[in-house]
Amino acid sequence: RRTLLVDADLRRPRLHQVFGLVGASARAGPAGLGGVLAGLHRAADVIQPVAELPSLELLPSGGAPPNPQDLLQRTAFALLLQELLARFDHVVVDTPAARHGADSRLLAAKCGAALVVGRQHGSRMRGLQDLLAGLTRSGTRCAGVLMNRH
Repeated sequence: RRTLLVDADLRRPRLHQVFGLVGASARAGPAGLGGVLAGLHRAADVIQPVAELPSLELLPSGGAPPNPQDLLQRTAFALLLQELLARFDHVVVDTPAARHGADSRLLAAKCGAALVVGRQHGSRMRGLQDLLAGLTRSGTRCAGVLMNRH
């Protein structure tokens, strides 16, 4: 199935490094999600294939914008999601960790469902419970909880 992974961590993007697309964040200007939300680029122009996984493509975050939360709150994000869901079988939006601010909760609400990822020996159970309660209060469906070893 065709899957798109969106790096929505506009403050500390790193998925371009995880998948070996080193130039994705360092391109001239904000070519990536930030640039798409600001109306500077089209999503189709900045989405990149992941060579090792032929059914996976990445929409990198791009350069760090001065106003990440403002960009994420725009109606452009909801419109972009509609466009991407029409082109891909699955769209996964990777957000910053919840402890780094409200971006993750804001994005989860816009996406409609969230997969909460905790870190083994790093995430506190109380913190995960508080996060899940907050998602529920905002009307966001929790698709599951995953514990990561790293």
